[in-house]
Amino acid sequence: MNKLTDLEICVRIAEIEGAVETLYSTLKPKSLTAVFDNRTSFDYNPLTDDGLISKLMDEYEVCVHYGVGYVFICRKGGSGGCLSIKSFDVNDKSTRKRAVCLAIIESHKDV
Repeated sequence: MNKLTDLEICVRIAEIEGAVETLYSTLKPKSLTAVFDNRTSFDYNPLTDDGLISKLMDEYEVCVHYGVGYVFICRKGGSGGCLSIKSFDVNDKSTRKRAVCLAIIESHKDV
């Protein structure tokens, strides 16, 4: 799963979020335009959008251990272990965002 391209990550996150009604790549590389509920259209890239990645982290209860560079998502209620654990480079913010997205995707692999 770590081999996903940025665009593939964005598409999968958009699918998990329910933006599958309309989702298309724009002329800009690594960028998507997503349409939610047939009316809201916007650029969709959680790898570059700080507000979107924060929203996703809250929604999926993503925990970040900044000291050692781990992102994890636990089962609801904290019992039963983790659904996903991903590592990132503590000196590179972009790898943290990528790890967050990959953790969300992995936690939804059966969805």
